[in-house]
Amino acid sequence: MVQDLRAINQRTITKFPVVANPYTLLSHISPRHTWYSVIDLKDAFWACPLDEGSRHYFAFEWEDPETGRKQQLRWTVLPQGFTESPNLFGQTLEKTLQDFTLPQEVKLLQYVDDLLVAGETEEGTQEATINLLHFLGEKGLKVSRSKLQFVEQEVKYLGHWLSKGRKKLDPDRVSGILSLRPPQTKKEIRQILGLLGYCRPWLENHSEKVKFLYEKLTSNQLKWFTEDDQKFEEIKKALIQAPVLSLPDLEKPFYLFVNTSNQTAYGVLTQDWAGIKKPVGYCSKLLDPVYTPHNVRNVLQQKAEKWLTDSWILKYETILIDSPDLELRVTSAQSPAQFLFGEPLEEVKHNCLEVIETQTKVRPDLRY
Repeated sequence: MVQDLRAINQRTITKFPVVANPYTLLSHISPRHTWYSVIDLKDAFWACPLDEGSRHYFAFEWEDPETGRKQQLRWTVLPQGFTESPNLFGQTLEKTLQDFTLPQEVKLLQYVDDLLVAGETEEGTQEATINLLHFLGEKGLKVSRSKLQFVEQEVKYLGHWLSKGRKKLDPDRVSGILSLRPPQTKKEIRQILGLLGYCRPWLENHSEKVKFLYEKLTSNQLKWFTEDDQKFEEIKKALIQAPVLSLPDLEKPFYLFVNTSNQTAYGVLTQDWAGIKKPVGYCSKLLDPVYTPHNVRNVLQQKAEKWLTDSWILKYETILIDSPDLELRVTSAQSPAQFLFGEPLEEVKHNCLEVIETQTKVRPDLRY
């Protein structure tokens, strides 16, 4: 049964959604967690009773197809299609799961009604999964048997394939993007940007790759040229070659390589594994045209008073220079690939202080 709830959704004052970020959610499990179970709750919203005083808001008329008799019905549980149902159910389930205890070596992740059990051993993961299934049953929650992934070393969760401490893009998602034709409307461009945005942790310099698509949205009339076809195909090629990312180990140091190119800041977050820096995720952002790269340490320690207040200098020095867990280095690497697999890197030959001196001194043509 499907009910059109657009009218009540428009009149609903929504709460701020308390939903986990799918990009950071998986950081709670480490590469040591190599056994997984994925539990998908069935008809999850219907497990939450609707307050008696709110049921009349969801009343609707139903006609029996056989007798033609009409009658008014009311929802007694959270209905599908109500804008607040995912948020309300997610908070209720989170509160319910607080009463469920797990061994220290097993982790439980929740994203609305999708649950992931991750353990270090097969036996521990199996025991925790069975206990969780019993717990959910006691709370009146049903599990989709057809979607259950029970104690496996490779599972699909939130559009990711998890396998032995690593994650990769879902091949079905990649295939869907590869089959897309060049967009004909701005709506299709927005849909493509949404699909590619989900893949950005796997795409080196994602922002620069999709920059031309955003520029299409600002033009009055959509025009697609041969060079746009080439850029679109380059994105598809990058998806085919997307790396397998390592799950972060919070007990090991992280290395963040950052660089700028064509008004884009981009980088890769890595960790050392057997002497090799393996990527944890890629990041990128389009910059304002006035932004210029500089040596952070030198600028803060020697020239910051020219363009920052004392309070901002203290804040940046505390975060970037005086933090015991953070070290800044300057390298000559031009790309994340060179940083990950290249030869030992030399110091870059660039005098930031000279540039700052030029940019902050009084113009010689000004008179007073």
